[in-house]
Amino acid sequence: MKGIVFERNHAGPVPNAWDGQMTIAAFETRGVEVTYLTTFVPYENGSEVWSTFSKDGTLDTTSKPWLSSGEPISGAIAVRFTLQPGEKKIVPMVLSWDLPVVEFGSGRKWYRRYTDFYGTSGKNSWAIARDGLQNAAAWSKAIDTWQAPYINDESKPDWYRGMLFNELTCSPTAVRSGGVL
Repeated sequence: MKGIVFERNHAGPVPNAWDGQMTIAAFETRGVEVTYLTTFVPYENGSEVWSTFSKDGTLDTTSKPWLSSGEPISGAIAVRFTLQPGEKKIVPMVLSWDLPVVEFGSGRKWYRRYTDFYGTSGKNSWAIARDGLQNAAAWSKAIDTWQAPYINDESKPDWYRGMLFNELTCSPTAVRSGGVL
């Protein structure tokens, strides 16, 4: 697996809400090359990215660390491979995050459920990404199996089946104003 971990300075050993890491990564396999650029300035002209990518589809792989203190940071991965005419290839890529603390408006803080498996340090996005890449097919199949009885239940209206799994973040206000409640 090759990729980048994005991180910023933490206020202390126990993360606050939004403290943690994000990872972008892909598996490098036979015939698949993964290159990455750990750091570039997002508000400039992008020449750090395009100077090599425009020539051969790769990035100038660096391990230059850059720990953000709040300024915008960017990084990129590129996956290069060759296809024969008519050939198809699935190239799994992952975006993961480890933001273990959720804070509600009243100031109450809770650890997210996944911290039971990955810990509460906010430094496990690489492990989460690896697990996601390794288990993507099995997890996708399990989700499809779990959702199938509800999605295929013809006794329920289409809008209900669509909202059940695709719009779980819909606010009560939006639901009421849309006439659903």
